[in-house]
Parts: sequence; C-alpha cells; structure tokens
Amino acid sequence: MLVESAELIGRLKSNLYNFVGGHIYYNNNVIKIRYDQFEECIQDSLPENHVFDNYANVLTLQDNDYVQPGTPLQTCLYNKLAYIIGN
Repeated sequence: MLVESAELIGRLKSNLYNFVGGHIYYNNNVIKIRYDQFEECIQDSLPENHVFDNYANVLTLQDNDYVQPGTPLQTCLYNKLAYIIGN
C-alpha cells in the first residue's frame, strides 16, 4: 500500500509518537491501524483511508491547555500512557 498522507509520513519520519497496540499516539491525536482490513483484503491494494482511522482531540482540554510535545510517555513495565498537559 502506498501511503500518501503528508501528515502521517511526517509523523512517522519524525519518530515523535508512541506505537502501542496498533495505535499511533502523538500530542492529542491517535491513528488506529486497521489490521482487520488486511485480513479481509482480497485486492492487491487497500485505500489508505481504509487502513488508518484518525482521531483528533482525544482528551478534553480547557481553553488554554495543550498537550506537551513528546507526550504521551509510555511506561515500559505496565504499558500505560501518560500525558503532560500545559497551559
């Protein structure tokens, strides 16, 4: 599959994300990778929008709040994510 989304390509190249359980977490956004689409695929190629689901603003923030760059942080022991919110 050819990925054409400039945002996704830039995010992957930057390495400023956490990949946990088929999800790419960065800032206040999540990209879900739809592995089920690969299993059901009969064609040679899938459209990009069938493989990646984008979710923006996953945390409810106050007016002046923002997610700190470089978060969420992932704990190695428990596989949990921690967001640092600034204002």
